[in-house]
Amino acid sequence: MILLLPLLFHCTAGKDRTGFSSAFILRALGVDKQTVLDEYALSNFYRYEYNEETIEKAAKFYGLDQRILRPMMSVRPEWLEKGFDEIDKQYGNFDNYLLELGVDSTAKSKLRMKFLQ
Repeated sequence: MILLLPLLFHCTAGKDRTGFSSAFILRALGVDKQTVLDEYALSNFYRYEYNEETIEKAAKFYGLDQRILRPMMSVRPEWLEKGFDEIDKQYGNFDNYLLELGVDSTAKSKLRMKFLQ
């Protein structure tokens, strides 16, 4: 595997695909689940002003109630947690899931050496 750094990945809002991908990378690096969930939840704090402006504009433009738009612009850590729970249910734990993807202890060690100090 060739990994060029620095690495950038993103999606439109940066919360769903990117948020889940970031969470999975953090878990593969050995970060505990609760810390990952807490970090994921910070998106609501750091994106608050942008989200509120976007919600207001979209509500006016499309004539929608802001309460309908707000869940689309925010993150819910419990959704991410449900994803982790499903992995645990199907694979026993996150490490087994990574093994199924071909990420063994050697690969995890290489990732940790590359990304952690």
